[in-house]
Amino acid sequence: MNKYNSDIKVSENMHRLPNGMLVHHLNKSETSFLYKEIFEKLTYTRHGIKLKDGAVVFDVGANIGMFTLFVKEKVKGAKVYSFEPIPEICGLLRLNTEQFGPDVVVHECGLSNEIKEAIFTYYPGYSILSGLYTDQSQDSRILLSGATRQWENTRKKPTEMSERAKEILIENALGSAVEHTCRLSTISDIIDKHGIERIDLLKIDVEKSEVDIMEGIVQEDWPKIEQIVLEVHDFDGGLCEKMDSLLKEKGFMTIVEQDEHFGSLYTPNIYARRT
Repeated sequence: MNKYNSDIKVSENMHRLPNGMLVHHLNKSETSFLYKEIFEKLTYTRHGIKLKDGAVVFDVGANIGMFTLFVKEKVKGAKVYSFEPIPEICGLLRLNTEQFGPDVVVHECGLSNEIKEAIFTYYPGYSILSGLYTDQSQDSRILLSGATRQWENTRKKPTEMSERAKEILIENALGSAVEHTCRLSTISDIIDKHGIERIDLLKIDVEKSEVDIMEGIVQEDWPKIEQIVLEVHDFDGGLCEKMDSLLKEKGFMTIVEQDEHFGSLYTPNIYARRT
């Protein structure tokens, strides 16, 4: 499918992005947020993170494939391995990337520190918070943090979102959770099976599974990874420092940046690249 063809009829589960790209998606607000983060704010290509023609990219926590689409639009000849364990979301990922043929390899699995199966929670109303370690209390805080900032930014006069509005938002986004038994693999297993010699960028956005994924890289595979962008959910403190130290030990220069979208919640990105 030509994502820029304006003659294509847009169905209920499709959305045309500001750049003209047409995507299959779950809901407009979530897709618009992802577009702004990836295509406008360039969340995964800051602080010296660069991709040359022919780059090999791992999109871990691909969701519907917005970052995969970004890479394929911006980087000539890029090869992307995209990982999304939840069947409903992975189906949309496949639809959005099928035009690229073998240049995008979709894995309907998550990544972890071992090969196994595990129960994931899927939020149809706000899929980007779906994951292995969902927590209604923490997920509600993340949701409200972003929604409150958006509410304030769209008001001419300072007003607070009512408690009832917050309750409705949480119920609509997180109230219809579905559990799935999903397959998990490891980065090193994928490297071995596909004969991958280098990873130019390892992007990880996996809602609290980041430690497991890092533990799934065996020592001899670390030198194959050139750049990493890692979102860390450090609600209790100390995890970001631990991840930052690990990356420095593996030979990376790092920069830690907190996303303003999440306000007081500490969910920074670590940008790591080889010295």
